[in-house]
Amino acid sequence: MMKTVLTFGLVGLILWPVGFFFGGRVIAVGFIVSTLATLCTTVYLHRYATHEAMWLHSGVKSIFKFFLWITTGVDIAQWVAVHRKHHSKSDDEGDPHSPYVEGFWQIQLFNVYYYVRAARDRQMVKKFAPDILNAQTWTDKHVPGWTGPLLGTVILCLVFGLWFGWVPGLKFGLTVAVLHVFFYVFVLLPLVNGLCHSPHWFGYQRYVGRKQSDTVFNDWFVALLTCGEGNHHNHHYSPKSAQLGHKWWEVDLGWYLIRLLEELRLAAQVHRPEVTA
Repeated sequence: MMKTVLTFGLVGLILWPVGFFFGGRVIAVGFIVSTLATLCTTVYLHRYATHEAMWLHSGVKSIFKFFLWITTGVDIAQWVAVHRKHHSKSDDEGDPHSPYVEGFWQIQLFNVYYYVRAARDRQMVKKFAPDILNAQTWTDKHVPGWTGPLLGTVILCLVFGLWFGWVPGLKFGLTVAVLHVFFYVFVLLPLVNGLCHSPHWFGYQRYVGRKQSDTVFNDWFVALLTCGEGNHHNHHYSPKSAQLGHKWWEVDLGWYLIRLLEELRLAAQVHRPEVTA
């Protein structure tokens, strides 16, 4: 219980002065941007690129890649490699970001440090993501990742400048961009790698007897915040599945989008869970 209370209490403590000085609307917009980035992360980076849990239409892939570029600037090969290594060493020595190895607060607060440290290992990327490296386009190889978030910030400032006027719109857009970084980098992703890999108040397990899922927990609230990623025990039990929520009440926004794409014939060969006990 203490981990959950302290984690969300710390987030609230940081956001309170932002809401006081800038208003709740800017926090809400920042969270919406982060939620959209998280949705693209879970569907495209995680379920599609890393685990090959489905086929996606090329146009859909291009939309996902563009939105991830302007909101995160992520190197897809690095992200995929780090996550595949995580599954191969789950919560053992060699796991890039395990709270069992590094300590809970180390991952919950400094997850980005451990990700960057692993992502910079070129040999590791070559070992775990050769398929992604071989499929890279010219822009993947030569356009710096930081140009994406820069463009995204400019777009935010232009949109809100037209809406609120240039000076207040610029302030609003820059604040939204900063809040998005805070939510995405320091809240949402660490909740999955930190809290969901530790026993805690809302954490529960559905399956037993499979080593890679015995140290991992589902959390309904984290799942709500992270487009389904909080159903993390389910994912480690059946990593090839595109569906992370194995019961109707296990919220999985990523899965709802995948089902819509499947109905529209923009996704196919969609893997379901091995079991849904």
